[in-house]
Amino acid sequence: MSFDVEWCRISAQTEDLLENVWELERQPLKMVNVSRVERMCEHITSREIAFQRLKPLCIALLRKNEVQDVEDFENLLRCLHEELISEIPEFLVHPVHAVLKKFSESSNEKLQLKLTSSIRIIFNRGKPHADVLRPSSFCALYEQILLLAVCVNPEGLEVKPISEEVKVDVLETLAVMLEAAKNDLVQSLFSRENFPKIGYTVVGIAKILDTEKVREIRLAALELLSVVLSLDTRMNDVTWSFQLGSLICSVFPGLASRLMKMLTGYSEEGRRVVGAALKAWSTLLRICVSDSFLLWIESDVANLPECVVLPYKRDGVSCQNIAEEWIQKTIENTNFRLIPMIRSVSRHNHSSVRLNLVEAICSFATDCPRCASPNMKGLVEALAYLSVDDVNDVASAAKRAMKEVCSTRENLFGILQSVFLENLDSLKSAIRKSSLPNAFHKRTRCVEGILKAMTPEEIDVLMCSHVNVDNLMCLLLEIIELDHCPLTEQEISPSKISSTGVITSRDVSESPRLKINFANFLGEKVADDCKRIFQFLGSSSQAALIYDELSKILTSRTACLESSPKKKEVLVALQWLISGRIGLSVRLDDEYTLRSNSELINNLVEDLLEEQILSVPTSSVVRSSERSDSVYDACLAAELLGLASAVLREDFQSCLVRALSPLLELLCHPDKLLRCAAKSSLGMMAKSMGFPNEAAFVSHNADYVCSALMIKCFKSREHLSAGVLYSALLQCLSKESLTLVTGVLDKATLRLKSRDAQRDIALLHMMKNYLGACVRWFLSDGEKCALVSPRREREEHEEDVVGTNPGAENCDTEDSCFTDPPKKVFPVYVEKAAEIMKISSRILESRCVIEIDMVALQTIGDAIAILDNKDYEDVLLPAAHETWPALVLRLKDVTRNFACTRRLAFLRIVELCCATGDFLRNRFHQEAWPVVKAFLIKETDILERCGRHVLVTDPDYKFLQDLLSSFGKLVLNLKPSVRVVDKVIFTVARLLNVVTDDDFVERGVGLFRTVGESYPDVVYCVLVREFRLMAKVGHPSGKFATHIVWRPSDKELSRIGIEKTNLRGKLIGMLQDLGMWCVL
Repeated sequence: MSFDVEWCRISAQTEDLLENVWELERQPLKMVNVSRVERMCEHITSREIAFQRLKPLCIALLRKNEVQDVEDFENLLRCLHEELISEIPEFLVHPVHAVLKKFSESSNEKLQLKLTSSIRIIFNRGKPHADVLRPSSFCALYEQILLLAVCVNPEGLEVKPISEEVKVDVLETLAVMLEAAKNDLVQSLFSRENFPKIGYTVVGIAKILDTEKVREIRLAALELLSVVLSLDTRMNDVTWSFQLGSLICSVFPGLASRLMKMLTGYSEEGRRVVGAALKAWSTLLRICVSDSFLLWIESDVANLPECVVLPYKRDGVSCQNIAEEWIQKTIENTNFRLIPMIRSVSRHNHSSVRLNLVEAICSFATDCPRCASPNMKGLVEALAYLSVDDVNDVASAAKRAMKEVCSTRENLFGILQSVFLENLDSLKSAIRKSSLPNAFHKRTRCVEGILKAMTPEEIDVLMCSHVNVDNLMCLLLEIIELDHCPLTEQEISPSKISSTGVITSRDVSESPRLKINFANFLGEKVADDCKRIFQFLGSSSQAALIYDELSKILTSRTACLESSPKKKEVLVALQWLISGRIGLSVRLDDEYTLRSNSELINNLVEDLLEEQILSVPTSSVVRSSERSDSVYDACLAAELLGLASAVLREDFQSCLVRALSPLLELLCHPDKLLRCAAKSSLGMMAKSMGFPNEAAFVSHNADYVCSALMIKCFKSREHLSAGVLYSALLQCLSKESLTLVTGVLDKATLRLKSRDAQRDIALLHMMKNYLGACVRWFLSDGEKCALVSPRREREEHEEDVVGTNPGAENCDTEDSCFTDPPKKVFPVYVEKAAEIMKISSRILESRCVIEIDMVALQTIGDAIAILDNKDYEDVLLPAAHETWPALVLRLKDVTRNFACTRRLAFLRIVELCCATGDFLRNRFHQEAWPVVKAFLIKETDILERCGRHVLVTDPDYKFLQDLLSSFGKLVLNLKPSVRVVDKVIFTVARLLNVVTDDDFVERGVGLFRTVGESYPDVVYCVLVREFRLMAKVGHPSGKFATHIVWRPSDKELSRIGIEKTNLRGKLIGMLQDLGMWCVL
């Protein structure tokens, strides 16, 4: 039959195309330039134009059978409108099918690829149905495309030896045809004559999966398999599903085995291949082992289609026995690889694969309960593991699947409990074998998922067993066993206190943080799993039971005095447990929850204080490399208290009576790690209870701290602790709380004053901290760092302006000058500073303990800094008069062991003389100066004998340095005689001839510069005489005679040394700055 006649016959089957076709047929054939088809046929929507373009292309395609003709035909298809393609698919399929049939056995693969590409375009864009495409044509085309990849031999079906590209293209084309075709066309494949074609497809896919290793081919085969297995879902009749299942059941064992084997060893497969295999496996189980299909097999096995051959059929065996045996064998084969496959895929790295697994498990458990029952433990375990996945989509899908499975099972709690206990046993084995962290991670994830899958009532039943709770806690504590190696963290300077009293927050990168190192694993995965388990248990109604179990371990006593072996682990577990209660009362808004939270936190605070975990010795600094266990425990306990405050929020107020004071003591601990932990905990408490910062929080609750402080003052073993607590209180308060802290200090003074050395040192520390806070609150840095006393500057200024009697200009009459001035009222801290100064001097004079002397002298220095003001001279002078004997006594102490106290005493004397002006001038010259002069001369003689071999860390050498730095202040404030100044300058010049230390030289030159401003003659003459300056010099003012100084030769200069040369240069520069030097 000619092409024209066939074309007309096919066209006549449509409604209104017949006339157009005959009209075109009567016209002479015009050859079209096919190279311009694509440009000429853009956006074709008219049937007439479409047939006008299609006819010459189809004729050329059937006659020439060239690749270019197929390409032109394909380009034209892309230009046709989708509605037009959906109306004439028969016309488009016919020439392609004819050429494809002709070249099915050909090696022209490029032509085959173009033909299959054209078919995909027709079906993707046309979506044909039986009214426009005959079912026979559809089935014939499907068979022809299938035969491109497989061939049917007497021995069975085999895959053709074609290229990988053709195989992928054929599989994709078959999948597109089945997906795009309407249901009426798909139903034609289920007819008796066409049904084997589906079987050939499934068998061919199985062959390809066995033989092909290329990922693209396996992916295309799996996608086609999923499409074939899902054909029954497009029909509303369950008969289609049974018919499809009866067809595939003969190859089900081998196909299912191949898929599960592929999924078990998925490391060689790609993400898309594993996902497609999971989808195909799930659909295969739904079709072949669903309860409805197995029931249909048992009841209607004698009426199975002829094409179905059960693999276990034997002669002499009834059909019913064959069905039962097939079902039993099928279930056994399915379950053989099921659980290992599910466990393997559940650990896949990609979330989409895990999500597909959740859907597959849910479908299998709900559609195939008969087959899934023997493996329900493994399925529940997998869903529990995936329900706590890191990806929210996977976790949410697993939770929904778990609920759906629970709704279809009556005794699922028994399965959950059994899986829970099995995982605990597995954890024991993993710990005993020192397994890798992944083993812990898998099991802890399962335990977490199982607990979250249970209802609150089921958790209560599970936790009512003391054995279960004890095993769970012991295992978790063993898993999170901490590494007790010494901590290493960067040492940084202590936190500073701002002028407002708020603890200055340090930069996070500089603040030392307690880093928890676990002994059994590295990383945070396992720790996060355990943390979530404790948080979940903390949010449950069994939190009190879990806490009691942990509390028993925490309070257990051991024979040794060290911390309990599990104390650190328990503290970490309690942190996680308490964090699970945060916000719970707000979410539930339940009075019972509030009451249970309060009881739990009160018990926690009581246990921590009874165990004295927060009590860490502060007598010596604990090095970073050798931190004791008590420091570690205290850090964990401090963080635990902060979490507890976040649970109760405003209701935590009742716990502050006991918890605030120990926490504040850690704020002044020498260990930086403890200070940061305490500060962090205080910040969390302040935030939880609604305070803007730590200072406001502590100020509001200062009465609790004061009460605890007074109790410590009455206990002989806690006097030093009282001082530490008082210091912490001052750090957190501002100057608005001056009255409070002053009253506390008054009471502590009455209790601790004049008792014993231990109480004296505690009292001195409290007074020193009080003065330090006052300096921080009320004095500026400029006042503290001035070289000349502010009082002396004011006196000189008044003398210049008013005269010798500053009050004379205000005396109008003689009587008014003799009227008693009104009594001055001084600030509280000023009067308290004078009192502290007197108390410290009495302790300094009565005690002979170096530690007490050092603190007392430091306290006196802080008091002098506060009282160094002319307005406070009525308070300062009596205190200075009473303090002077104690300072002189310590200055005269020549015992070697007290060299540091003698040095501090001299500095206090200098400060006191500068602050009081002429008041102590005579006493200084009579009592202090002889001691200082004797010390200076003696040390100079020693240094001249020893040469430059001087130990710069020697206390006496440090005393010399302080003397050089301080004598200038004495000269400016006391105005000593020329004889005294000449003696000092001469002795210092002798020292500089011996000592070449840069710091010492700088101090000496600074002394010359300061004294030279008041006594230029003395400094000029001594320096020129002692250092033999290398020039003809003279004072420019003419006050001094011109001195002709020896100028050494180059040979003599080389023996002087570079140090002396540098010293002369500095001295000459200093004299030039003072205007006492020029070269004549």
